[in-house]
Amino acid sequence: MEGGTDSGWGADTIFLTEFHEQRGPVMLWCAPEPGTTQPAYSDDYVSAYGESGACQALTADELRVLMSSVLSVDYRVDLPAPQAFTTDTVVYAKRPSVGDAHLAVHFSLLDVVARGYVRPMALVYLTRDPDKLVRCYDALVRALGEVVTLIKACNRRITLRDIDNRLADLEHTQQLLARGDSTELAEAFAPSGGKPLFTAESLEANTAH
Repeated sequence: MEGGTDSGWGADTIFLTEFHEQRGPVMLWCAPEPGTTQPAYSDDYVSAYGESGACQALTADELRVLMSSVLSVDYRVDLPAPQAFTTDTVVYAKRPSVGDAHLAVHFSLLDVVARGYVRPMALVYLTRDPDKLVRCYDALVRALGEVVTLIKACNRRITLRDIDNRLADLEHTQQLLARGDSTELAEAFAPSGGKPLFTAESLEANTAH
């Protein structure tokens, strides 16, 4: 395998990965679990990947290499904002040296604390049978797209809730400032059990200008 050792895996794999701004590629979910043995899906898999009728899943190291490869190819970077964050793209890629191919749906999730308020993600279907992806391309793209749609719908609800909470915090702060209650405001922003981030006196000095 490119950048690692090919373990002879044979099980088709689907995984969700994210490019984290601090940790790089991060695996969020994977089926089957890395390094496990899976029942063969057909006689072809039995003959190709094991006499016992079972096939190996990718190892964790192989998945890390693949995640880096997948996340490095995101054609949305060529699109203007905000289209780059709202458009989903599908990438089909083969790795001849490894003998596998994958379909990756690149999309973004909203996050009020993430860099640029978005989190780059990819949902990937990986197989040792590149012809399968060609034969079933439309069905696979449709199925992956439906999963991405559900993920994004849930993400929108969470994001709206987060925005509502932050707006409520701002309105509460505005009310405290309007009442001139700088002591209560300083206590409201104090870390739990810690020293206030600012004092009532500093607030009064700043709001007086």
